[in-house]
Amino acid sequence: MSAPASPTNIDMAIRDISNKKYDMVAVGRALISDPEWVIKMKEGRLEDVIPYTKEALFKLY
Repeated sequence: MSAPASPTNIDMAIRDISNKKYDMVAVGRALISDPEWVIKMKEGRLEDVIPYTKEALFKLY
């Protein structure tokens, strides 16, 4: 079962993992658009997250 992703909110994923709803959460498109997504999420820098767009597939970092 998969759920819609939100690149700027991981609260639901953290809650569901804590409740043992699932073991792992995949982060794909968020990392394509913003390679520093994990760091920004960890630091609570939601305003700095670069949202995913189709154009991101053509940009190399």
